[in-house]
Amino acid sequence: MNLPVTIKTSVIACYLVIIAGGVVRCTGSGMGCPDWPKCFGLWIPPTHVSQLPIGYEYKYSHGSYKAAFNVYKTWTEYINRLLGAVFGLVVIALVVQAHINNTKYKRIHWWAWAALICTLFQGWLGAKVVSSVLAPYMITIHMLMALIIFGILIYMLYRCGKDNYAVHYPYIKYVILASLVITLLQIVLGTQVRQQIDKIASYYHYDFRELWVNNLGVIFSYHRLLAYIVVAGTVLTAYHMYNNNNKIWAYILILIVGLEFASGLVLTYFELLPYLQPLHLACATALSGVQFFLLLSINITSK
Repeated sequence: MNLPVTIKTSVIACYLVIIAGGVVRCTGSGMGCPDWPKCFGLWIPPTHVSQLPIGYEYKYSHGSYKAAFNVYKTWTEYINRLLGAVFGLVVIALVVQAHINNTKYKRIHWWAWAALICTLFQGWLGAKVVSSVLAPYMITIHMLMALIIFGILIYMLYRCGKDNYAVHYPYIKYVILASLVITLLQIVLGTQVRQQIDKIASYYHYDFRELWVNNLGVIFSYHRLLAYIVVAGTVLTAYHMYNNNNKIWAYILILIVGLEFASGLVLTYFELLPYLQPLHLACATALSGVQFFLLLSINITSK
């Protein structure tokens, strides 16, 4: 396997881990495994509560949190960890490939090492998220680190290919940069909105879903307002890409932002359907990756 293929594999693997994290979040499975790196003290978690020792609730408690076993939540979290472990192995392979190809791709191995170090740090953060019993600030930091790793891999992908796309309008790079910053801010705000939803849902004992959105605070208003700005910036970028014979990228941008916006509308007006939340995060993450790649790749040319 050559280096570009390994980088593409790592990008896909990182993306899948982020989506899996979204599934864990929306299903409330974050404490499905109350210890780390094992799950209820086992490398392969149980499938029935009878497989756990008596008093496990207290053995794996954290402060006021009392551990509870739910086979679906446990295995959802466990699969997320497995994907994270596979991603770690892919990153190790990436470091090896980068050193082998360092003559061809100058200084690329330093970025591979950066990805590995950040991945190891992310694993440590995962343990801290569990020990903090899903403290909101830890979840946000965990999400930000995932985006940093994703960005490093996207940059490595650009360094290996260095594809260039001609656009005639100098300001379009500023539009893409602004859209990227706002998209990243949107993802962070999205984690805050999710935390508010958890509190509201708990208050209503997970009933009356139609009331949840109405009780969201000002963060949700900002999240919704910035969504319109992201859509506008993305449509403008896609328009210029289309007019400069980069139609594939234009189609990709419209498809991603369309799915993201549509899923956001459905979540808002149709009682926060749980299965759409990972799709919403997947689209936002994909959009940030495409925006970053285009920001690196676009060349401004004269007409």
